[in-house]
Amino acid sequence: MTRLITEWISDMEQTAADWDESLRRRAGLGYKELAARVSGCGMEALSQAADAYKVAVVPVTSGLGTIDTFSESVAAIVRAMGFEAFVTEATDVNGIYEACRRGADILYMADDDRYIALNLRNGKVGDNDIATARGYAEVLFQMAGSLKGEDAAVLGYGIIGPLMAQALMEKGAQVWIYDKDPAKRELAEADGCRWIETPEELSKFRFIGDATSEGAWIHKGMLHPEVRMAAPGIPFSMDEEMQRQLDGQYIHDLLEIGTAVMLGLAI
Repeated sequence: MTRLITEWISDMEQTAADWDESLRRRAGLGYKELAARVSGCGMEALSQAADAYKVAVVPVTSGLGTIDTFSESVAAIVRAMGFEAFVTEATDVNGIYEACRRGADILYMADDDRYIALNLRNGKVGDNDIATARGYAEVLFQMAGSLKGEDAAVLGYGIIGPLMAQALMEKGAQVWIYDKDPAKRELAEADGCRWIETPEELSKFRFIGDATSEGAWIHKGMLHPEVRMAAPGIPFSMDEEMQRQLDGQYIHDLLEIGTAVMLGLAI
């Protein structure tokens, strides 16, 4: 899980609803619909859960410690989906205790290694890595209309990349992998993917999932002019010129999609 920077997410309370609308314009569905679709729980069940479940976000101080506004940002996204959510005043185990005493049904927690939503009623866990990969794969599918028989490139084969590739293959895509580490080729091919030799080949692909974590390395001329990109990687790979040129053709956020889908998976 990429460690976020406070400045990136400081205004989430104000922007969560706007981002929901932006996702709806570009991919035809908002957070709630995306969570329902990826998790398989359906809109009716998710709406019923919004009336029945209380969500707590518990700050965790282990490792490098809490990120300012992270917990508040998570709560803002959950509230944008229609759920009651609060941030505990206490942290760590004491925060879990507080959440339970205040009647929380679902706990959001993150340390340096893992970010989860834990459902205390049914024991289900929404893991951010899985939620992010499957959420963005669904977004790319929605932007494409269909991926059956289509070539789709996944950039980066670390943690999110393989999960996203698997999700895209389940949707019928032939997945190609680009990673600057050639040692990843054997693993990618063992997983049923094909290998992209050089970044110059990316311009052939109309559908791309970007799971790299190296900012602004994609620049003018590197992508197909009609590309559709779902990009969970942080920081974002496109430089500012490419972002302006391809405005409306990509989806990239810092926290929202993964957090929303986690809720669906936990329910």
